[in-house]
Amino acid sequence: MREEDFNPFIGKGRDHARSGCIYFLIGLAVLLGGASAQEMKTIAIPPPLANAGAATVYLNERVEVTLSVGGRVTEPLSFLIRKPPRSGSLGVPRRVGRKAATVTYTPAANAVAGDDVFTFAVQSSDSPVSSPASVRIRLVERPPVLELPDSLDFGTVSLGEKSERELIVKNSGGGRATGEFVVNPPWSVAGNSTFAIPSGGQARVRLVFSPDDTRDFRDRVRLRGNQQTSVELQGRAEAPLGWPKEGLVFSHGQREAGFAEISITNHSPQDRTATFAWPAFVKAPDKILVPAQASATVRAEVVGAITQVVQADIPIQSGKFSGRIPLTVFLKPAKLAVVPAAELDLGETQKGRELRGKFTVKNIGEASAPLAIVAPEGMQVVPDPANAILRAGEERDFEICFSSFKPGPVSGTLSVRASPGEPVQTTVRASVREKTSLPVKQFLNIPAKQPDLPSDADPPLVHSGKVSPPESVELVLSTAHEIEIAWNPSDDYGHRIQRRQISPGKEDQVVVEWIDWPLVKIGAAGGKVSARWENLAANTFWSIRIIALDAAGNPGIPSPTFRIWTKPSRGVAIPAWVWIVVLVGAIAGGVRMRINRRKALIAREDERLARVEAGMVGR
Repeated sequence: MREEDFNPFIGKGRDHARSGCIYFLIGLAVLLGGASAQEMKTIAIPPPLANAGAATVYLNERVEVTLSVGGRVTEPLSFLIRKPPRSGSLGVPRRVGRKAATVTYTPAANAVAGDDVFTFAVQSSDSPVSSPASVRIRLVERPPVLELPDSLDFGTVSLGEKSERELIVKNSGGGRATGEFVVNPPWSVAGNSTFAIPSGGQARVRLVFSPDDTRDFRDRVRLRGNQQTSVELQGRAEAPLGWPKEGLVFSHGQREAGFAEISITNHSPQDRTATFAWPAFVKAPDKILVPAQASATVRAEVVGAITQVVQADIPIQSGKFSGRIPLTVFLKPAKLAVVPAAELDLGETQKGRELRGKFTVKNIGEASAPLAIVAPEGMQVVPDPANAILRAGEERDFEICFSSFKPGPVSGTLSVRASPGEPVQTTVRASVREKTSLPVKQFLNIPAKQPDLPSDADPPLVHSGKVSPPESVELVLSTAHEIEIAWNPSDDYGHRIQRRQISPGKEDQVVVEWIDWPLVKIGAAGGKVSARWENLAANTFWSIRIIALDAAGNPGIPSPTFRIWTKPSRGVAIPAWVWIVVLVGAIAGGVRMRINRRKALIAREDERLARVEAGMVGR
C-alpha cells in the first residue's frame, strides 16, 4: 500500500508543491523575456556587404559598371559613391536587381591609358552604411582598324617596262597602326615600305609591277606588323615583239635553197627598232624597224659549211626589252659523187677468172650518208658496203669483183645512193675471153722440190703492192682429210685463201686458174694466223696461196704457192676384243640353233606317235 493511502495529507502537499514550481518557472520566464526584448531594442542591425569590382573601357568611350552587394538586404537599399574616379566621371547608380546596380563611367577627354578607381558603399533602411568597396577601371586605347582595297590590277605590261599603282590604307580604329608592306617579285615598293597610321589617318604607298616573263601574275601584298592582312595583286605581261615558237629554222630544203625567213611582230602601240646579234655563220640584217601592231620579215643565210646540226639562241633587243629567238640549222643533205663518174672499165679476163676494178665514193654534202650500193648483176662490191656510213667530206674506195664462164662483153649499172637520196649511177664494162691454156708437157715439167708452176703458167694477179705476203708459213696438220697451216701476220687487214685449179683444155693443153677457197676456217691464236681445211679428199696434192688484204680490201702481194699432200686413207682397225665378242656370239648362236632344232624334232616325233596311238584306239 502506498504512503498516501495511510496519510491523505501527504498527497495533497505534493500537489501544492508541484503547482508552485510551475508558477515560479512561468514568472521567471516572463521576467527574462522582458529583459531580452529590452536588449534587442538597444543592439544595431549589420549593413549589407559591398563587393569589389572591375571593368575595362576604351578611351573616349563610356562603359556601364556593375555594382554588386552581398549579405542581408532590407529594402529600400541605397548605393552610395564614396570616392569618385580621378580620370573620369560617374553617373547616378541605377538598380538592376535585388542585389545589383549599374553606374556609367565616362573617361575624361584628356585621359590616357592606365588604371582608374572609385569606391562605393550600400545601406539598407534598417542598417548603417557598409564599408566601401573599390571598383578598378582599366583605360585602354581602341585597336587600329585598317581599311584597304581587296585587290589591285596592274593591267597588261610589255616586258622591259613597268606599271605602278597607289595603295591607300586608312586607320578607322584607334591607336596607331604600324608595320611594313611586304611584296614578292615582280612587284616592289617604291620608297619607304614601313608605315605608321594614327587613328583616323591614312598612308599611301606606290607599288611597281616589273614582269620578266610573258604570263599572268597573281600574288598578295602583306601588311606585316599590328595587322596581318593582305591585298591581292594581279597583272599580265607580254613581249612587245613576237615570233614563231620554233624561231628561225634552216630545214634541209631551205639549206638547199640557200636562205630562211622569220617574221617579227610588234604587239605594242608604237614603232619599235629590233636589234639582233647573229652568229658568225649566219648573214642577216643587224637591225630592223617593226611598225606598231604590224610585222616585219627577216631573211637570213648560212655562210660556209657546218659539221653538225646547230641549235642556239639569237639575242634580240628593243628598248628595255630583250629576248632570245631559237635558231636551228640542219645539215645539207648528203650528196655523193662517184669516181670515175661516167664509166668504170674492168678490162678483159678469161672465163672463170676474176676481174677487179676500183671506184671511189665521195660525200660532198654536210650530213653523214648511210651508203646503199647496188652492183650490176653478176658483180660484187668489196668490201661489203652494208651498214657503211660516209661522213661529210669523207671518201672511200671500193672494188667491183667480176668473173664469168660466158665469153663476150658485159655491161651494167653501178648505183650508189645515200639513204635517203637520189642514186648516182656509173656504167661498168668488162669483157670475158677464153681461158689461157698451157701445153701438158710444160705442166708436167714441175721440179720435184718446187711446188709452184713456172711463172708464166700462173695467171697474173693485179695487186696493190701495199701489203707484204705472209711470213714464216708452216704446216701444222696434215691428215687424210684435213690440212692446217699457220703464219706470222704482216700489216694486213684480212686474208683471201686461193687454190690452184687445173682442168683439161684442148688437145695437149691444160687450163690453170686460181679460185677463192671459201670453206677454209681462218683463226688467230698465240700471235699467229691459222687456216684449216676439213673433209678433203685423201691422197691428193693441194696447191694453195695466201693473199693479204689492206684496209680497203685491196689484195696485196700473194705468197708463194704451197703444195700440201693429204695422206691416203687407211681401213678401220678392229680391236681383238671385238673379234672375241663376235666369235663368242657366233658360238652361242650355233648352240642355240641346235637346241631349238632338237626341240622341234622331239615335238614332231611326239605328234607322230600320238597319231599312231589314236589310230589303234579307233580300231
